[in-house]
Amino acid sequence: MISLFIFIALTYRSGAMRNKLKSYPETLYQIWEENDESGRGKITENDLTLRDSNVWSHTHRMYLIGFNSIRYPWFIPKDFPRDALKKQDRDKFLKFIDDINPKLKYSLLEKWAFVFFNVFYPPLSKTFHFYLRKKKFEVLQGAIYLHFPPQFWTDKGDNKSIRLGCSKCDYQLAYFDFIDYEKKRENWLGLKVPMPILLAGAGTFNHPYKLDYERDIYAKSLVLIKFDFFQDKLPIFLENFNTQLAKLSFLKLETQVMRDLSKTVRWLESANLAMFNHFNIKCILYLVENQYTEVEMGVFKQKRRSFPLESIFFEAFPEMYVTLLRYVKAKIMSHKSEIRLALVFKRFDKKKFVKTEQRISKMTKTAIEISAYKVAIAREESVLFDDDDTDKEDEKITFANRPANALGQ
Repeated sequence: MISLFIFIALTYRSGAMRNKLKSYPETLYQIWEENDESGRGKITENDLTLRDSNVWSHTHRMYLIGFNSIRYPWFIPKDFPRDALKKQDRDKFLKFIDDINPKLKYSLLEKWAFVFFNVFYPPLSKTFHFYLRKKKFEVLQGAIYLHFPPQFWTDKGDNKSIRLGCSKCDYQLAYFDFIDYEKKRENWLGLKVPMPILLAGAGTFNHPYKLDYERDIYAKSLVLIKFDFFQDKLPIFLENFNTQLAKLSFLKLETQVMRDLSKTVRWLESANLAMFNHFNIKCILYLVENQYTEVEMGVFKQKRRSFPLESIFFEAFPEMYVTLLRYVKAKIMSHKSEIRLALVFKRFDKKKFVKTEQRISKMTKTAIEISAYKVAIAREESVLFDDDDTDKEDEKITFANRPANALGQ
């Protein structure tokens, strides 16, 4: 009887999902097809998120560090481009960051209240923690709105502004989007790559990793790589990607994590061959580690590292795979740093890919070269490039498409 109930529930859910995905090309991207930019400067005090009409003006995204939790509160970094805002507004924003960062930490009363619920009534502790996270976001949103005058937020045609968004499912991932109103659909150059998208969630049963391609306009704009081609394929790809992510947890047994992560990585590589490589783009899953320590009141020391997850490296250096997973699990359990996953879209160069394969093959042939590889890893150096060949080309900002091709015009 239970099996029949589960079967009916799964059948209903899959049918609802199919109907939802069928309607996406008509509803999800409708505003871009209608060429409606009337809402570029519209915001409210309770909604500072990026809108569909802002996608042509978007210049940069900056993610907050931390999980907005009692153990790991949010911290706003200052790693945005100097020209993202005009000088006066930039100085004002930097002052705001210095003022708000201490306020994003949890008070002693909030900590003790959470401990009380966690000890005496555990079922309510998660709900209470969610409420605290939501209130922290609302404090941040209200403070940034009042910090700038109304004309800063509106579209004056030549000004620069910011937007604030977060993952509303758990209020753990937040980001600032920078926009330049001089940039419009008519002079839009295309999507900037590399294009990193941090995933929401924590890799647990209640909060699996997820890419919110419906409400996050930045992620949603991936369709503009080639609109006619991706408008019906991208929602299905991202929905299936979220299904893969739902199985992934670094707190599982080591063999299970290796299996699930390997399947996800190979699934992305298949998607690259089927879709993205045709447009000289590739998507790579990255492990991102963020650390920050408070040096003095309001002054923080920040450290950020990222590691690409590609099967070519794991097959060549399986011991690296195991070491990496153990390191990640230890960091997650100790709560000493923020571990996240990111989906990064980069330029795909077939010649460079072949060259990388050749180098890895050469490195694995002798024990000396493997030792050199281990030394490079210990020093946190790149092992894929020689002294005269750097990976700066991967980090250089390029554009994935032009407006004439983006919407099939």
